[in-house]
Amino acid sequence: MVGVAVFFMAPAHSETLLMKYDEYMDRCLSTYGEDKVTKSVCESQYQAIEKKEQELMAQADSGDQKSWIPASSQDGLREERIK
Repeated sequence: MVGVAVFFMAPAHSETLLMKYDEYMDRCLSTYGEDKVTKSVCESQYQAIEKKEQELMAQADSGDQKSWIPASSQDGLREERIK
């Protein structure tokens, strides 16, 4: 009997895990206060998180698996190959 394995790899696309802006702002302001400075900080944090998530999703969608490995781990992998 001969076995045949067929693998089909569908392209994987990342889905956002970031909560909606309104929900984030509601939580942030209710936790830290609703003054003008706090609102500005909450907005800045949301924008920074959103930007980072977009960068990570772009890396995942491009298939750049190496970018997910911390530099220290990459060094260890190189050392293993040399041995």
